[in-house]
Amino acid sequence: MSLKNRKNLKVSIIYVLYKQIDDLLESIDSVINSKPKYSFEIIVVDNEGKNKNKKKILEVFPNVKYIKNKNSGYGAGNNFGVKHSNGEYLFILNPDTLIKSGAVDRLVKFLDKNKKAAVIAPNLLRPNGKLFDRIGSRELTPTRATFTLSFLSKLFPNNRFLKEYFLQDFSRKKLREADAVPGSAFMIKRKVFQQAGCFDENMFMFFEEHDLGKRIADLGYKTYILPTAEVIHKWKSSKTSKRLKKIFQQSRFYYFKKHYGLIKALLVESFLRVDKHDLLFLVTFGFGAFIRLHNGLAVNSFSGEIGDNLLDIKNYWQNGQIPLIGPPTSHSWLVFGPLFYWIYGPVLILSGFDPWSHSVFGAVMSILIVLANYIFITKLFNKKIALLSSFILAFSPFYIGWGHTGRFFTFVLLLIYPYIYYFSKSLVDKKRSLLTAGLIIGLMLNFHFTPLLIIPPTLLLLFIYRKGKFIRDNIVYFSGVAIANLPLLFHDALNGFSMSFKFVLWIPYRAAGFLGIYPKNNLSEFVFKDNLTSFYNYVANTFVQSSYFLELAVFILFIASTLYFFRKVRSKNNTNWIIVFTFLIFGYLGIFIHGSPPEHYYMPIVFIPALLVSAFTLSVKNKNLRYGLYVLILASTIVSTRHSSFLFRSHENPYELKYKVSEKIIIDAKGHKYELIRIGENDQFEGNFAQDYQYLLWWMGNEPVKVGDQIIVQISPKYRYIIIEDSHYETSLEKIISSGPIHVLKEEL
Repeated sequence: MSLKNRKNLKVSIIYVLYKQIDDLLESIDSVINSKPKYSFEIIVVDNEGKNKNKKKILEVFPNVKYIKNKNSGYGAGNNFGVKHSNGEYLFILNPDTLIKSGAVDRLVKFLDKNKKAAVIAPNLLRPNGKLFDRIGSRELTPTRATFTLSFLSKLFPNNRFLKEYFLQDFSRKKLREADAVPGSAFMIKRKVFQQAGCFDENMFMFFEEHDLGKRIADLGYKTYILPTAEVIHKWKSSKTSKRLKKIFQQSRFYYFKKHYGLIKALLVESFLRVDKHDLLFLVTFGFGAFIRLHNGLAVNSFSGEIGDNLLDIKNYWQNGQIPLIGPPTSHSWLVFGPLFYWIYGPVLILSGFDPWSHSVFGAVMSILIVLANYIFITKLFNKKIALLSSFILAFSPFYIGWGHTGRFFTFVLLLIYPYIYYFSKSLVDKKRSLLTAGLIIGLMLNFHFTPLLIIPPTLLLLFIYRKGKFIRDNIVYFSGVAIANLPLLFHDALNGFSMSFKFVLWIPYRAAGFLGIYPKNNLSEFVFKDNLTSFYNYVANTFVQSSYFLELAVFILFIASTLYFFRKVRSKNNTNWIIVFTFLIFGYLGIFIHGSPPEHYYMPIVFIPALLVSAFTLSVKNKNLRYGLYVLILASTIVSTRHSSFLFRSHENPYELKYKVSEKIIIDAKGHKYELIRIGENDQFEGNFAQDYQYLLWWMGNEPVKVGDQIIVQISPKYRYIIIEDSHYETSLEKIISSGPIHVLKEEL
């Protein structure tokens, strides 16, 4: 039978080629050897568009119609082939198919005899001769998708929706009707294909057969599967790339949006994207949220610093001002940006200025960090590492503790993930990603200045990866940093940039002191030991607290994980791991130079121990050792949870004690004006560090007119209340109020 193009052809056999040239040649050969009795032509649409493909095909099969094309997708490629075809029927074939004898003729005869039939598909066989389990399906509705394309199909493999959808109640050896057939091999009447609108080219690949089948059914035509016609499909399951997975999801969403509307499409797509890892994460996330939110008031850590922040927000609100600066630092000349006030301020106002909202807000922030870890570690590495590291962080003493304090600097923990993600993308020449990374670290600097530690390694990696664009990259990056800090810069500009000038001098000043060039903050044996102790606590307390054995065990595990992956990074040049290690090395070096660092200085790198230990544990090939590491992580989790539960049962919660003291002062003052003095830790700071009491007293309706040396209102007070939080303080004054370890003295002025 001639393969040449001529009028009145019965069948046009159309292939779309993309990286399967050898399979294609074998498939064409099988078509010819099957010796169809009807006239046919073979059309190859080359989506690779390579001349070597054309040469290979035409050397062996000179009568094949070869069409060079750009890679516009599977459906678009077939549509392009149809435009160049002449057959009454169109036989859509994948290159990895083999036609068995008589298959083409049987399909043609069926369409000739059945006027209402528009599509006929063969039975698909594996190379070993066995039938595929699933050939054809019913219409893909949102309900059917929920039970057949989601994790539910694995949990309930015999559910009735799945059986109905995949036609499992029909014999595969008999003629059967379907709503959609595999796009790998089916024959369709040209006039119906064109009447239905051809393949929808908005679908690059996947789900085009479901879309076409639905449109054909809407026209009143039928689709069948003919068991006497057989085609071998050499399909093999393989690891899906991120790009293909994205295309699959986009096509699926488009299909449901097109046929069932946006709302249903969003609901279905959200559900279908959940897999077993997501389910386990949701359980982990739920437990983590419970630990943080359960009896939140009882773990409310309400300190003078928190009270000071809340007073600032209250004062800005009362004065009708938008803050340009945020919380103060331990240096009187240095403040953070205003974003924390902008974000938490509305929450505080909507709660009626209830200080308890601060603890709830902190707990919510803490659990959102676990969610960010899962999302971005999945993007940067994989879901297994993301799940295990999220499990660790959900029960981490560090993260739970920071959640209870609700401090503004915890935003750094949330933002470090998108920062690494966009910085990683920027290393492969994505200017927008670099600007985004700059914006994100600028946002982090609004909440704390420790993210400065990761700017040097960022610049180093930019220089290594993008040497020729280093100057331009710096301009883009620091533009993002500046944009995110415009309010603070504007405030500083109004004050002659005094803060910026001092800050620029302060950094080398700290380094010079550490190196012994300047006689302050010098490295000493005490500072060295303190640094190492803080590093040990940083690693150990990421996993567990109050267990010497487990703390030591997880620290050793972290060191082993670090050495293992450092060796792998050097050999495999994995960009994401290189970023992690560079940040870890430079980050800790900066912390070490600072000397005797508090635990929150580790924020930009605090996620790394959980990440490294998770990746290492999952990479261990010895099953017994891997399970042993799982047990160690689980044991740490149990101990941490018990420790958290102990916090819930505490009868000496700081907030409750301070609330009772403030309540009693209000009652005792009987509406008279008074001043407040606090004696205890950090009482050398402004207001004797009594802003927590000051805020509570304001909220209860009678704020002191003076706190320490800070005058609030120019009114003479009648009483002085002295709050004692120092157990060693001795006085002859009578203690009029006691609440646990807190005592209050009273003087009439």
